[in-house]
Amino acid sequence: MVIDMTSGARQRLFWTLIFFEVCVISITAITGLSMALAHGGSLMMAMPLLMIASAETLRIPLSGYATQLSWPKQFLASVVLLAIAFGSAEGLSLAFEQFVNNRVISISRAQRAFTRAQVAVDAQNRESASRQEALNIARDDVSRLDVAIRDFLNHPPGLPAFSGRTCTGRYGKTVTCDSDRRAQETYAQARQSHTQQLEKLRVERQEAQARVDRLKLTPVDDPAAGENLRDARQNLVEEISQSPMHRLAAAIFSVPLEELTPAQFETVKKYGVISLAIAFATVSMLASIIVHTDPHDRSESKLSRALRAWIARRRKPIVRIVEKIVETPVEVITEVERRVEVPVEKIVFKYIPFDYTTGRRVSPEYEPDQENEETINPKSAQGSKE
Repeated sequence: MVIDMTSGARQRLFWTLIFFEVCVISITAITGLSMALAHGGSLMMAMPLLMIASAETLRIPLSGYATQLSWPKQFLASVVLLAIAFGSAEGLSLAFEQFVNNRVISISRAQRAFTRAQVAVDAQNRESASRQEALNIARDDVSRLDVAIRDFLNHPPGLPAFSGRTCTGRYGKTVTCDSDRRAQETYAQARQSHTQQLEKLRVERQEAQARVDRLKLTPVDDPAAGENLRDARQNLVEEISQSPMHRLAAAIFSVPLEELTPAQFETVKKYGVISLAIAFATVSMLASIIVHTDPHDRSESKLSRALRAWIARRRKPIVRIVEKIVETPVEVITEVERRVEVPVEKIVFKYIPFDYTTGRRVSPEYEPDQENEETINPKSAQGSKE
């Protein structure tokens, strides 16, 4: 087995795994010995768990050797590791179960005391119920016999109908007729039978009344049994309230703690023990495989790069717009429009009639035609002064 311990973290993991395996092997072996020798058994009863503990020692060497094999042989090694993990889970489940039983041993004692008190109270209740039933039957018998006796007294045998004749016997003697004699004999027998039946009914009635009196004189229920039941129940509730597993079971089944049944607790214990055993066996197997594998190359593979490139091509482009405000001084020129009136010089020419010879005005009353009056721009008038 070649183990490269160049990494400090890997070396710490390896020695931690060694310590964990030693703990698992020790727990499995000690559990087997304690279960075998607890009730005076022999050492041979611990051999199955000792065999599981010895198989646990193969886990780390087999995991290290499997990393150097081809994949078919690695598959076979994985099957062997799974079998070792299954055996470890079985041994750990027995160890966890024994641990839980030791933790709840006081609760088990309180539960047995409560069960005994409950059985005693139930037996007392059954006895009381049977005694009450027997008392009711005896009272019914007394009532029935009273009615029968009253009927017998009210209906005695009736007298026979005699013929009233006088019969003469031998030698002339007067004798009772045969029919009357037979009627008397029948009447006497009926009265005798009636008396016997009446006495029998009275005897039965006395016996029924004696049973009623005897059942009435029976002592009442023992109050100590009820007090023992209450004390046992209170002790059981106090013990259960101090157990975390019982509180967990009550929370899982959504029942008050004092109403948690042993069957419900056993269900939670079973699944909890199995889960813990499988978890620790699996952790041990996986850690032994991981500690012997080579560290992964941190450089990105071609497949990973291709996948990242494909995802980058498939996704939408991401454009980030950053708005930046820059304040710069700007010279503001304001144009104001103002209207200014500028006087325009005008030259007005008027036609005044004069005499070319004398150079005088012809007539002062003469007014030129307004239509012939015109305004000439000085610029246009400069070229026509000649």
